[in-house]
Amino acid sequence: YLTRCKQILNTERDSYISNYVEEFLNSFIGERNPFIAFFFIYQLFEVLLDDVLISKLKKLIDKVDKGTASVRQIDKQLQDNTEAKRLEKIVKESNIKITNYKDLRKICNEYIPEREEQYGIPDCIYQVRNRVVHRFRLVASDEEAMKKVNDELLMFSLDLLNRYVKS
Repeated sequence: YLTRCKQILNTERDSYISNYVEEFLNSFIGERNPFIAFFFIYQLFEVLLDDVLISKLKKLIDKVDKGTASVRQIDKQLQDNTEAKRLEKIVKESNIKITNYKDLRKICNEYIPEREEQYGIPDCIYQVRNRVVHRFRLVASDEEAMKKVNDELLMFSLDLLNRYVKS
């Protein structure tokens, strides 16, 4: 997957995604701390999320320039464009086969013991991110669980990235 990502992305075009993936490929490979590795992997999602937001902002600015949208409409659309919703949109539009990632879903849900329900993909990924960011003191000692999440998440994220850049 790493090789395929590098081949698909045209680093000469200086795109937002290409630049980060090149950095990711150079930094992630040697990282031994599973929590730092998780943040590297999640940054792949962040780059895609930012790319979607940048595209949305350009369209909204164009609407304002043309006078086809009010400030209130723009504000509402931005409020409705949360990170979780953008991630859901990316996964849906990539046509990734969620059924191929049952283990990812299972491991992510196991990682979040205080959940009230089983999260699907991509919600479970976002919930793991929230747990690591906001409750790190509770998870910092469980490196094995984080390694399991990383193993599954890396394959999913690279598959998603490959599908995203092709579309």
